[in-house]
Amino acid sequence: MNMNRLSALAVCFAMSLAVIAGSVEAKEKDHKKDQKHEKKHKKKSKSYYPNGKGWKAVERDFKKVNKKLNKIDGKVDEINEKVDEIDEKVDYIADGVYMLKNVLQVQVRVETIKADVTIDENYKPIIMYVQVIKDGRGVTNLKAENFKYVNSFPEGAANYCGEPCFSEGKAGQYALMLEGKEEGKWYPGVFAGTLGVHTEYDEMTSDGTTQVVFDIPEAVLKPI
Repeated sequence: MNMNRLSALAVCFAMSLAVIAGSVEAKEKDHKKDQKHEKKHKKKSKSYYPNGKGWKAVERDFKKVNKKLNKIDGKVDEINEKVDEIDEKVDYIADGVYMLKNVLQVQVRVETIKADVTIDENYKPIIMYVQVIKDGRGVTNLKAENFKYVNSFPEGAANYCGEPCFSEGKAGQYALMLEGKEEGKWYPGVFAGTLGVHTEYDEMTSDGTTQVVFDIPEAVLKPI
């Protein structure tokens, strides 16, 4: 009888120890699990925002962003410098194109006095037939004041009198008359000068020049 009671008590004690051991083991597992979760959370909070970061971490992130923005500003400044260089080159090219477009081509053919001219006919004017071209086309509607003649050799030996000595043809051709400066009379020799043409249209000025060379023969006596 006593033996049976001791056996029952031993069994109950063993079962109690097993329950206690299981409970302790479960608590240790939960504690380890909590520690693992806390460690994982701390690791995650160090690498991501805004999962629990402090102000120092936020400040560090702003510094990183600011550093990147400064790099972008530097790149923008470089791009702006390149754009300025391109603008300067474009302006230089535009100036060159403008200079090319405002150049006039001037061609001249001189109708001189015939070799058998008499002294009485030595007062006839010299006719310059002028062709003015721009961009491959004849320049029309020019006036007498658009033309200027400068006699170089001999100096002051010929005179362009403007409107009375001017007439317009077609397709950019003009006829200009030169008179001898000694009371309209020519004397024999070679004459050289420069004919200049100046135009203004749509705020663009254009200029062109050409050399003019002609020969005045010796006059002969008029037969009696």
